[in-house]
Amino acid sequence: TNRRGLLESLFALLGDGEQKQEDEEDEEDEEGPFVICGMHEADSCDQCPMGNGKAWCHGDCAWNDDTASCESAMTNVHPD
Repeated sequence: TNRRGLLESLFALLGDGEQKQEDEEDEEDEEGPFVICGMHEADSCDQCPMGNGKAWCHGDCAWNDDTASCESAMTNVHPD
């Protein structure tokens, strides 16, 4: 009986380790999409400038002079 209890404890610990790894993977997925602002990342383009304006809006994002805001480079394409 002592061995059985020890084995059950061991399996419980191993099982918890597997669950912890799965939980960590789920947390990574929950972080959601982010954008590359140039030399840093943000949750969205409007968060790239961090008070620094146009100078911090690059990468996946582009500065819109008309609205003075950082927007997705894909939506900030002006036709020629």
